[in-house]
Amino acid sequence: MEFNESDLGREYLKFRQLRNDALHTKKMDLSNIDWFYPTNLLPLGIFIKTNRDVYVIPPTSSDVLNYYKIITKDTRHVSSRISYLPIAEIPPDEHQR
Repeated sequence: MEFNESDLGREYLKFRQLRNDALHTKKMDLSNIDWFYPTNLLPLGIFIKTNRDVYVIPPTSSDVLNYYKIITKDTRHVSSRISYLPIAEIPPDEHQR
């Protein structure tokens, strides 16, 4: 099986296309996304957090939107009521960790 014929391969190619389009147009349209594989959401979340000048059109599916918001939330405080951890930057200051 070729890499691009696997589910992960197809999803990675989808992420690459989203990233390349966003770098070119400064807009990322996630409105038609109906599922995020965790292996795609991690690089997507990092891309969004490091490219603040890119306008993101969020997913229209409420379930996918909630998952997206939790993962990309810019916070260092995590509620014990969620089952997903947001992508967080580890502070360089030892006391802030």
